[in-house]
Amino acid sequence: MENYQEAGIFFAQSAALSTSLFPYEIIQWLLIIQFSIIGVHTIAALVSTPLSSFFSKRREQKLAIFKKNLLICAREKTECSLARVPPRLRKIPFLIPIMLQIDGEIKDPNWDRIKKSIFQNVLFPIAQKLTYSRKWAERIQAVGCFLYLSDKQNEKYILHLLGDSIPIVQYSAAYCAAKLGTSECVNAIINEMNRSNRFLRHPFREALLKGDDSSFEFLEARLEQDADPVARLSCLEVLSHHMNAHIADLAERDLHAPSKNLRIAAIRALGHYFDPKSHRPLIDLLKDPEWEIRAIAARALGYLKAQEALSELSSLLKDPVWWVRMNGALALKRLGEEGIKKLQQRQENQSADEIARYVLTLNIYE
Repeated sequence: MENYQEAGIFFAQSAALSTSLFPYEIIQWLLIIQFSIIGVHTIAALVSTPLSSFFSKRREQKLAIFKKNLLICAREKTECSLARVPPRLRKIPFLIPIMLQIDGEIKDPNWDRIKKSIFQNVLFPIAQKLTYSRKWAERIQAVGCFLYLSDKQNEKYILHLLGDSIPIVQYSAAYCAAKLGTSECVNAIINEMNRSNRFLRHPFREALLKGDDSSFEFLEARLEQDADPVARLSCLEVLSHHMNAHIADLAERDLHAPSKNLRIAAIRALGHYFDPKSHRPLIDLLKDPEWEIRAIAARALGYLKAQEALSELSSLLKDPVWWVRMNGALALKRLGEEGIKKLQQRQENQSADEIARYVLTLNIYE
């Protein structure tokens, strides 16, 4: 019986000892694995760094040779082949920077011919495939290719990228579309601009402002035909920088539109048109029930130096809304000597007097 008891005690002590040692064994193995991983990464870094440097130098050498051959072909007016460039280097990030460098070094019709050939045979097919890539970084490469050399054969790809979910891809595609300048591209940019909120509209507007005269003609035609207030607003925001008599007539129609934002866009457009005929409709708006309309109309008349609005602008100094008084006073100062005299006169109430004195201390350079 005593032997059995001793045996039980022995086994119990052994089990307790093995249990107490078990966590230390796990920690020991974890440390071994961790240091092994660190060692493997260290060896890989030591090996990969010189290999990466070696292959990088080889790539740079091959691209330098390719650039040299392109320059020779351009100057000697001979055909250029991409046979000497490995397929792995026939990519947009490698070839386009070289071509940009050559553009800065040589101006020659033969180089333009060679460049167009490289785009047609190599870069455009690559960019067209990357247009539908799942990786946005590859889609932006496609946009860069289309932006570098504009070609109508890429219109459908540019329009696809214009609807991209990544803003940088979409905005860059807008510049491509504006550079292409077709009616489909211009209308597509306006449609994207219509769907965007206040601050996200600016990249599309800036892209359209980079367009040529044909783009503005398309916009003018759409402003004349489209009854949608949001579309008219978008067109006016762009066309306000390229005003003519016809656009001014179209903008004047929207001065009393139901949409307040459209009315404001029309006022700002007429504020860029220096023709006395456009002054009277703006002067009439100085009595509008909406204070934003009164304020923006006053600002526009100030920029137009509309001397005939002197008395109406003076009456705005007594307006109950501070912004209206401020814009009226600024407009008077922009009118020059006569407007400054109005500001220097003793005002009937304290609010008018305060705003007049304040504006007189400002330096107005517009």
